[in-house]
Amino acid sequence: MKMDKTPQTKDDQNSEQHGIALSRVLLVDDDDMVLDSLHAWIGAIGVEGQRCRSGAEALEQLTTGSFPVMVTDLMLPDMNGIELMDRARAIQRDIEVVILTSYGSVESAIEAIRAGAFDYLQKPAYAETILHVLRRISRQRSLEHEVEALRTALRRPFHTLDLVARSHQMRHVLELMALAANSQARVLLQGEDGVGKEAVARHLQSLTEDPDGPFQAVHCGSLAPDLLEQELFRHSKDRPGRIQKAHKGVLYLRDVDKLSAHLQIRLLHFLSDQALYDDDGNVVSRPEMRIVSGSMVPIDELVAAGTFREDLYYKLAVVQADILPLRDRTIDVLALSEQFLEEVIQERDVDARYFHRRALAEMMDYPWPGNVPELRQTVLQAALASEGPEIMVEHLPRKIRKHVEGGPLSWQRSLKDLEREHIERVLEGVGWNRSRAADILGIRRMTLYNKIKEFGLNPP
Repeated sequence: MKMDKTPQTKDDQNSEQHGIALSRVLLVDDDDMVLDSLHAWIGAIGVEGQRCRSGAEALEQLTTGSFPVMVTDLMLPDMNGIELMDRARAIQRDIEVVILTSYGSVESAIEAIRAGAFDYLQKPAYAETILHVLRRISRQRSLEHEVEALRTALRRPFHTLDLVARSHQMRHVLELMALAANSQARVLLQGEDGVGKEAVARHLQSLTEDPDGPFQAVHCGSLAPDLLEQELFRHSKDRPGRIQKAHKGVLYLRDVDKLSAHLQIRLLHFLSDQALYDDDGNVVSRPEMRIVSGSMVPIDELVAAGTFREDLYYKLAVVQADILPLRDRTIDVLALSEQFLEEVIQERDVDARYFHRRALAEMMDYPWPGNVPELRQTVLQAALASEGPEIMVEHLPRKIRKHVEGGPLSWQRSLKDLEREHIERVLEGVGWNRSRAADILGIRRMTLYNKIKEFGLNPP
């Protein structure tokens, strides 16, 4: 095995400084040079390595101590690495396995990954590569531990009718809604599309004295201004407008930020005396309702830009709540995923009953640009793809699996292509700051410079 220089470290350096929260690694290979290199590399960052020269010796070590990770050669004197992995997991179910081999091929890589290996590396492996894999394993285990902690938290009863809210931020929103429910205060809800603004508005109605009253949702951005004006303010007995229909209930103005200047004035006049007038200026009716507005854009920014009336803003935002996107509410991703799965089970003939911990970890790590609707659709797709009771990582859509480096689909491309793609993505993410990119990749700057030259990468 080709030797690489041991990473330079200080005496007080530890594994956490490298983003590797692992205490011990089981190293299995019948080549002493390989074992010594691996042992030196991980030892330099404070991780204990236990060397074994056969599968039997590795299994014996597992019966006497716990190892979160095993790095093993595919071809051992007494068994192959995949067999060793299966027997090791019979002893320690949650051990992660990295397979090394000098006989690499796409077929054996796919076989190893499908059998459950975390990653598959072809010799000669280098210090940066090994440490990068350990860093990914550490991050994965951290996410899995978070999943278990959140699952424990979810066992505590917390009921919000048909609205799931486990995060501190969403609980605060619901507390505001509980306070608002005791008055006729108008409410402004702000947040990205799909974060649950309408669900919060409906939850607010459920807390009022008349939870079964009408709920009228009007999409202010879907109609031309003149049609929207008719939809809202029409007051004939045969064809009442939405304001009249919302009497004794809730009028939800979705995307209120898209109201035209004329409709802003018309709405302001209505809010001033809560009355509808005929063409001669006579009061036709005085409908009573709670008005809840939703906006994807912070209204105060529109006020500052001069595109939204300040006086209307203050009338609509007596109570204001900002709802964070799912990427900032990790615990809600978990809670919603399990709720949506229950809904799928009730509505469709599926075998899926629960998520594998790694699948949940990947879902919690995904940014969810489409927020709640995207999560709901993902759960449905994964449940339909599952052929058994457990939803695994491979049942998730490709867009979520993209960061599962070393996953089965990634091996349909060469390792060189994967490496180039990953390095280019990191460089773009840090604005081509090479020093920062090298830190993120866990390699020396000179190594990164060589890779940029090798792959012909250029800044945009």
